[in-house]
Amino acid sequence: MPRTSHSPRALLARALDPLSGFRACASRSGDLGRALGHMVLWRAPFWTLSTLIQLEGYRRLHHLLSSPMEPRFQGFVDSLGLTTVQLRALADFLPAPPAASVALPWIAAISPLAVLSLWMHHWAWDHLALWILRGVGPGKARASALAEAEALTVGVLVRPLTLLAEIPYLGWVFATLGLVGGIYAWALRGIALSAWHECPLWKGLAATILHLLLVGLFYGTMVAVAVLAVFAFVA
Repeated sequence: MPRTSHSPRALLARALDPLSGFRACASRSGDLGRALGHMVLWRAPFWTLSTLIQLEGYRRLHHLLSSPMEPRFQGFVDSLGLTTVQLRALADFLPAPPAASVALPWIAAISPLAVLSLWMHHWAWDHLALWILRGVGPGKARASALAEAEALTVGVLVRPLTLLAEIPYLGWVFATLGLVGGIYAWALRGIALSAWHECPLWKGLAATILHLLLVGLFYGTMVAVAVLAVFAFVA
């Protein structure tokens, strides 16, 4: 059975020419398990690093809330009408961040599940959106599963750009690079969907945009219902 290469050179070639690269992959009889395995191997380290960066950002925020604050941050707090006492109370309520050395083994252990969860989320919503647009073709759900796995694997090449945008205090400097990388990685999924389902490219790209709208509507509705339920209970 022909196999899709997941070497750095092959991934770079698909990243530079995703239209031809994904069509070539889709023309082969791909192994979903193998595709998922490579996806996890490539993305799990970046997920671990991203989580550690976010943990460091949370640690710094917790430190600012619970200790004498920098003048610039104090001015921002004063503009919100908050007091130091209120902020320290918030810091006491929030859980203290664990040390990176303690958190790292746990983060690394759950990183494969986190990557698979991301894949399942994109698979479900992108496939639903493509079905709504009547773009689902040969292979149906399995085709979408393979397309998502391959797109997420190739998308890892721009992950360093989004990681730069996550650095505490400095992330805003790289925000544009992170945005460009994120948009490109998102577009890769649409290109892959069109290749595996043999549908027009615009339908694959439109499916990822519709996915975004559907998720926003879904979670926005849940939040609105929750808020209304709280107000009704309080009243």
